[in-house]
Amino acid sequence: IEELEACLQNGLLEYQGKTLVFRHELAREAILSAITPARREALHATVLSVLEALPADRHDPARLAHHAEEARDSAAVLRHAPEAARRAGLLRAHREAAKQYERALRFAASLPKEELAELLEARAYACYFTAQIDQAIAARTEALTIWVGLGNQCKEGENRCHLANLFWAQARIDDAEREAEAAVALLEHFHVGPELAMAYGALARLRGPTSIDDEAILLGEQAIALAEKFGATETYIDALMTVGEAKLARGAVESGQQQVELSMRLSRDAGLDELTARAYISLGHG
Repeated sequence: IEELEACLQNGLLEYQGKTLVFRHELAREAILSAITPARREALHATVLSVLEALPADRHDPARLAHHAEEARDSAAVLRHAPEAARRAGLLRAHREAAKQYERALRFAASLPKEELAELLEARAYACYFTAQIDQAIAARTEALTIWVGLGNQCKEGENRCHLANLFWAQARIDDAEREAEAAVALLEHFHVGPELAMAYGALARLRGPTSIDDEAILLGEQAIALAEKFGATETYIDALMTVGEAKLARGAVESGQQQVELSMRLSRDAGLDELTARAYISLGHG
């Protein structure tokens, strides 16, 4: 108690409600740097244990993930970092989400291959949203390699579709078309489902910018039909927009604009920010 009172009197600590905090971040950093690594690790483990014992509604997964990493507690990192990432994503803090997935992946060597691949996919998605395209491609490629090794054709096709989109974002059109065409060929042979709808949609998007608008419309309509059949909302909206864009490019302004505007309303209602933004771009370009 005496030491605590001395810290309060000297301005090192202060109360915020019922919580004691460092008055300045520099003070916290100075204290941390003076503690030996072994002692610091033990203290983080103690703090983690205390925080985890609080009621669930008081848990801050990002804070828990931080203490878990500093305590070198792999299991705790894998409990809290993905949850922190998901929460950040819901708040549109995609860069924070990417960092939390990266944190989880540093401790993921012992995970089953399927769970590791899912973490990589999630990190790739968060990186894509924040224009960290190289990192997104690296994560998607690693996930793809895992699914290929496991013989999961559906997940292989899905990840090839996402890679096609990432390569397109870097203007690597040949690479993008290679992945989209491979996804279509694979899924037409092995699995007619929502993944094939996604593959048709991915290839349709690529055909539009290469001025093959008739093919973009044909593939897009195939994607729409399959997406409706399997209830794949995001794929449906994406393909609807692609067909509208292709019609605008061909000069069918009224029908193309109506289709893009419909896809905009649907994407906005579904909370699909990326597709809503794309719709505005398509209307401006069209």
